[in-house]
Amino acid sequence: MLPPMDTMKPTLTIIGDVCVDLAMGPIGDWPAVGTETIMDDSETRPGGSGGNSALAMQYLGGLYELISSLGNDHFGEWLPGFYTGGDCHFARVDAPTTLSVCLAHSCSERTILTTRGHLELMGIEHVLPSLRPAAHAGDTVLLAGVFLLPRLRKAFPRLLAELSQAGYAIAIDTGWPSAGWNEETRTEVRGWLQHCAHLLVNETE
Repeated sequence: MLPPMDTMKPTLTIIGDVCVDLAMGPIGDWPAVGTETIMDDSETRPGGSGGNSALAMQYLGGLYELISSLGNDHFGEWLPGFYTGGDCHFARVDAPTTLSVCLAHSCSERTILTTRGHLELMGIEHVLPSLRPAAHAGDTVLLAGVFLLPRLRKAFPRLLAELSQAGYAIAIDTGWPSAGWNEETRTEVRGWLQHCAHLLVNETE
């Protein structure tokens, strides 16, 4: 665990997913198998709930730390250049960078297809060495992209205890579980909530 940051303002520490988004669209009806569909727009950009939260803080001029991982390919070299406004800690793992293809539908909804990639190898051993004790009462940790991080998710009881002991208020942005909100997942998340001050979910979640 690192020493506290030397700052007079509360800091947001983001622990979670950073990946690459390939956004395309708009699309009307879902294409038939074996066909090709031409899209009007596309953009390759940094993504992931954790990565997007860091970029939002950067845009707003807030203080943030980002603890995440990167793959061992060219995308893993490309991504860090976007995060210049905070104190970033990226662990390198031996896997390709996770890629999400985001298809924007003409009804304003979207479908996301995500590869397994480096996020599945991120564990608590990649987090704790970069974690600092909270320096102020307002310091918050945001745990983002929970269900895309299976190894870290298994260690959540320990991580939540470490964060509480370090003096943080804890926020969780769960995202959508790939297996759906079954009773096992609901029970697991209820166990996390006793440690949390904030739960961030959208209407569907």
